[in-house]
Amino acid sequence: QTVGMDEVTTAVWKATTDDLFEAKEKHVAAIARWAGEPGSCAPLAAALVKRVQSCGARPVTTAKTLFLLHRLALAGADEVLRQPLRELASLIGRRGLPESMLDYASYVTSLCAWDDASVFRNSDAPAFWRCMHLSQLLAGVP
Repeated sequence: QTVGMDEVTTAVWKATTDDLFEAKEKHVAAIARWAGEPGSCAPLAAALVKRVQSCGARPVTTAKTLFLLHRLALAGADEVLRQPLRELASLIGRRGLPESMLDYASYVTSLCAWDDASVFRNSDAPAFWRCMHLSQLLAGVP
């Protein structure tokens, strides 16, 4: 199914494919790396928008796409995430996601809109921030 896709689109597709295995770290790491490369931003954003548009049809693909957006948000890929997050916000507004995914999607969009989120993106951020349990982290989010 990846015949004719470029390297970036293939990695996004493989990281979010509808199988019951977690996304391979090599694909997620490559995508995060490309998010920081100016020449790769536009094709990566386009591939992510396409995947976000398919959210809701298949729960596994939806979960993996949200996970990928979350990882990119934590990596500070603001430029790449602009369009995909607009599309995700539209899906949330239309309630075009499975009920079980709406909270996570809302969290990802809120995290990206939160001005103080940059503390998580710094490589010198305290290790406890990066290892904190989600419930503790959410307690500190406005």
